[in-house]
Amino acid sequence: MDLTKSYEKVFPQSILAKYVFAEVRNASSVLASSCPLEWQEVVSYLDQFVLRTEDLMIPGGSKSKVVEYLEKLFYTNGWTETRVDTEQIVYKVPKVPKQKEPIKLNKLNFADRISISTKRPYIETTNVFQEGYLIDALKGRLAVDIEWNAKDGNLDRDILAYRAWYDLGIIDGAVLITKELSSCKELAKTIWTQFTEQNSQYSSLKQPVDLKTSTTTSIEKATERIMRGDAGGCPVLLVGITDKCTDNVPLINAPNLQEIISASQKKSNQ
Repeated sequence: MDLTKSYEKVFPQSILAKYVFAEVRNASSVLASSCPLEWQEVVSYLDQFVLRTEDLMIPGGSKSKVVEYLEKLFYTNGWTETRVDTEQIVYKVPKVPKQKEPIKLNKLNFADRISISTKRPYIETTNVFQEGYLIDALKGRLAVDIEWNAKDGNLDRDILAYRAWYDLGIIDGAVLITKELSSCKELAKTIWTQFTEQNSQYSSLKQPVDLKTSTTTSIEKATERIMRGDAGGCPVLLVGITDKCTDNVPLINAPNLQEIISASQKKSNQ
């Protein structure tokens, strides 16, 4: 599937200078038009976001500080983590004696259809329930996920959820925020190298955060998936956080420096 570039016309230059993008089906233009209020909020959060040294250099555990920072921007403004479950119900409606044709279920309201077998035992029903996946943030008809350094299998889950929600008519499109692996990896390496060169007592320690793994989430990995059509007809915009988002704070000035050093010592002793 071909990539589009409507983000070049929709985002202000200040945003284009800090992030890298990929999209299908002109997602930026579609979402800016169909979800204008929610779209402006996303633009505002991207403008506010700063990749802080204190967040970049600390291992994430179950959830990284980068994700927590971004989630706070969304969750304090009415966006909610949401799951959509679906259920398919099949009615087997026979024609009974003295009926010209089987009963028309479309003339019944939902509550009456659900309880139809109780009132008419001859109508058999079967159902298939499917529990959906959680989307990090939903507001109106716009879905957003934030994937910093998780296993890249999360991208398959996210993008397939967008496709299902779009096919159900629940969303108009989705935005997935992740990292540009190349520049963020180099930024972390530079920050750690400068710190250890200026503080030789830590020169034998390993870099506390590892962005070298090729099997973690990144815009590079996500782009492969949308290009092969995993999102179906759903317009999807990928946003890659780059080194241009950094706050340029030296590691020695990070408020959680001791925590970062402890993480480095733990990794070095493994």
